[in-house]
Formats: sequence, C-alpha cells, structure tokens
Amino acid sequence: MRRRQIEWVVRGTLVFCLLYAVVVLAVHDEKFPIFSWNLFSNAPNPIGTDYSVRVLAADGLTAPLPVYYERSGLQSGGQEIQGYAALQEIGRAFDNGDRGQANALRRTFESTYLNELTHLRYELVRRTFNIRDRVECDSCFIKATVLGTYGTG
Repeated sequence: MRRRQIEWVVRGTLVFCLLYAVVVLAVHDEKFPIFSWNLFSNAPNPIGTDYSVRVLAADGLTAPLPVYYERSGLQSGGQEIQGYAALQEIGRAFDNGDRGQANALRRTFESTYLNELTHLRYELVRRTFNIRDRVECDSCFIKATVLGTYGTG
C-alpha cells in the first residue's frame, strides 16, 4: 500500500510540473503568481537616508554620550519604534522647508520621548548610509548632517 501512494505522489508531481511548463510557455504575458520575472527586476537603491536625534548631553541617561535615540534605551521596543517614526516625520518636514511644522513636531517628540531627561542638549541629524553595510553595522553612516542643535533645562 505504501508503494502505491509514493507512485501516485511522483505521478502527481510530474503532471503538475508538465502543466506548469505548458502554462508558462503558452502565456507570453507574465502573470503573478504563475510566473513573473519582474519580481526580480527592481533592485532597491543601495543608499538610504533617515533622521534621528543624537543626544550630546543629558542628566538621567545611562548610555555613553553622544548616543542616537535608537541606542539610548530611553523607551521600550514599541515606543522606540513610534519615536523613530516621529523622527522621520520631523526630518521630512525640515527638508521640505516647513520649519514651523518641524519645530512643532520636534517639541512634541521632546516632551513625549525625551521627557525623562533634564539639562538636555541634542542634535537633529540626517543620516545617509549604505543599506548593505547598515545590516551588519548599526552605526555605520556615509554622512551625518546636523540639521539643528536644541536644548532644554
């Protein structure tokens, strides 16, 4: 009985492969999920950009300074991701020339995510990096441009 089942599985696999080959040869227009080479044709840009806060001085921070927000340990995982997303909004507003919105968002970020720190001095930074290098090295940047320096207390 076992041998018969194996024969049917092999036959079924062969029939499936033959049908797949017929469909691929008959269809000249690539249709996902049958067959689609264009899934492999778009390579991402190897250079990425993001924004962060680099803490220069602060009372109440245990991480060695200077430190980027993501490495500061100020927030738990979920809040750290929300803070990172907020930083991307701030950076885009700054780069779009909307200083009013950027400053409003920055003050909200400061009061929400940096509220545990006193005598705080930090920089808003645009970071440019190679995405392949960044996978292995979390702090490897091609360029870090300071967009502004701010402080509290």
